[in-house]
Amino acid sequence: MILTQSVSAEPELYFGDVEVLDDGSKIVSLIVKDIKNLGSCDVNIKYIVSDAEVTGLTSGDGNNALTVQSGDIDNKAGLVQVIAWDVNTAHSNTVVLCNIAYNGNDSNPFKVNSAELFDYTNYNQIKHTGNNDIDTSSGKPSIDPIAIKATDNSTASVATVSGDDNDGISGFGLLTGLMVMLIAVQLLRKSK
Repeated sequence: MILTQSVSAEPELYFGDVEVLDDGSKIVSLIVKDIKNLGSCDVNIKYIVSDAEVTGLTSGDGNNALTVQSGDIDNKAGLVQVIAWDVNTAHSNTVVLCNIAYNGNDSNPFKVNSAELFDYTNYNQIKHTGNNDIDTSSGKPSIDPIAIKATDNSTASVATVSGDDNDGISGFGLLTGLMVMLIAVQLLRKSK
């Protein structure tokens, strides 16, 4: 008799297909697949500034997407920093972390520089793979980023566009940890 144990795939980050809008601008989604119990994320995305100008950052559509809480877009440094979470429910399987609106190349110019994914229940960091230019034609699920185009002056955008040449927010991972702790405190107060 042979005993088999099912092996679950490790969560993997990837970018969805680039959607070109009528005005020529583009939207691409950052997605994680094979995830279980995702509550929040803290992601740094890099790009070459001559390849793209990021104009906005939005939450994914549908039930299996986190809500972008804050973001910083620095088109001089080629850096997008995203904090997203959902305080109401955990997300599993394939989850949209954010949508990035930009002008530039039709192909995806973005690479994940660093990403921290956190469990909804215990706030532990979730181990994952995947960064950079991931081929979506290799059988990975593709999500059509049906998102409202966000610009830096749009009320739908929660991101800020910075013209200053800086290295981004220092202690960005710490910021996410503190926000997760704040959520935990709020949830504990509600349960009393």
